[in-house]
Amino acid sequence: ANGNFVLAWDSRFNNSAPVYVRRFDFSGNALSGDVLVAPDATNPIRPAVAVRADGTYAVSVVSFPTFSTSDYRFQVYRPDGTLFGTTVTASPGYSSGTGSSAAIVLSDVRDQIVLAFDTGIPHQILQHRYAFSSPPTGINPNSFVISENAGGGTLVGTLVGQDPDPGETFTYSVDLSGSPFVL
Repeated sequence: ANGNFVLAWDSRFNNSAPVYVRRFDFSGNALSGDVLVAPDATNPIRPAVAVRADGTYAVSVVSFPTFSTSDYRFQVYRPDGTLFGTTVTASPGYSSGTGSSAAIVLSDVRDQIVLAFDTGIPHQILQHRYAFSSPPTGINPNSFVISENAGGGTLVGTLVGQDPDPGETFTYSVDLSGSPFVL
């Protein structure tokens, strides 16, 4: 957003080959320090980045759990750089080849990620779609008090859902079977 951008790189100076990401503003000033991507991945390489207009971004890596297999992992980050959920592993166990790589796209319309990847030898391009969203974190208030002699139709309270994802909508339900209360 506003010309900000994200860079990701692999650091193959040793066997652990970590992948990092860093956010920058339009002028090239760092907005974050180096963030380790997919820390549970084995020998991650070939990072790919996708950024939405709202600043949400995703990073994918190719991981090699064994010499002959690879999998593809991605993480989604909020515009402020905090992580959405956990690392997602896609299509684990494909035979790897020197051409194994991934491309990642974030949808501006829906909270969807399209991850396309080369399965190795024989080369085959596969595509998977994933939805991402953080779960609601609570409801305020979580309890209400009503006067003993309150009349029918008395408003007891208003529920407000809390969710770290902006623009989320909520649906509430209450089991009122056998109860004199109505919503």
